[in-house]
Amino acid sequence: MNRLRAVTDSPGDQSSAIAACMSAFDDTRDSQFFFSGSSSASVLKALEEFAIAGNNGIGMVTAGPGCGKSMLRTRLYRQLAERNVDCVMLENALLDFDGLLLEIISQLEGRRIWPNEYADRYSRLAALKQSLLRRTVSTGGKLILLVDEAQQLDQAALEGVRAITNIASERQNYVTPLLFGQPELASRLGRTPEFASRLAYSGRLGPLSVDETGDYIRHRIKVATGLAAFPFTADAVERLHALSAGIPRNLNRQCKMGLQICLQQKKNAVSASLLPKSRENSPSAPDWHDSCLIPG
Repeated sequence: MNRLRAVTDSPGDQSSAIAACMSAFDDTRDSQFFFSGSSSASVLKALEEFAIAGNNGIGMVTAGPGCGKSMLRTRLYRQLAERNVDCVMLENALLDFDGLLLEIISQLEGRRIWPNEYADRYSRLAALKQSLLRRTVSTGGKLILLVDEAQQLDQAALEGVRAITNIASERQNYVTPLLFGQPELASRLGRTPEFASRLAYSGRLGPLSVDETGDYIRHRIKVATGLAAFPFTADAVERLHALSAGIPRNLNRQCKMGLQICLQQKKNAVSASLLPKSRENSPSAPDWHDSCLIPG
């Protein structure tokens, strides 16, 4: 682990720096906070290559709650947009398939499409094809569907997303769905032969290692504040990793709590003594039993 440096300026500057660092651990999907850990960096690279490649089937990324699926999706969307790849982000997986169609068409057309404009599924599918041909296919591109929390899709919506991949010419597929979901998504797709035959990429995000935990914290502080200060001691980082099990969302919560206590007690840095001794003693204990910790 790299040597960890605490804030060592005057007391007033210390408090200001520590207070500023708290914003680094806000609950946000700002893609600037994306951390290239061992699993996230490789999955992001593979997804980008998969999305811009020629003919593909369906891609899938799984991870437990708080492991960074939504942040990864947001970062991928930004990088694909920079490469002029047409993308649609579907963040509400509780919609039925007809609702998903309206959302896709709305994003392609750049305006809200109301249900009465295309009253049935046939007209919505026809409108989708027209939008694709006019806005995407005519320029030699294709559409990437980024579906968040895909494990929440009902079976009919899931089947509909698969069916959209049939919109193609003899030589090119026009739509590539990328599904982001919790581990049960992989089980569902594996039990559906039609999906299994179309699944062309599968990635998985895991928890951070101890070394990555320190780097992650430093990265968040640098992005949020521009400060080089690192108000956590080495033993605090080890405790934070144990408390969070390496899960970024839980780590953010514990870091903010530690900084709050540090300010209240007027300490120079967060040490392990300011943090709970175990997950069971943490106020966030119910979140620790996270399915992303399944080995593999």
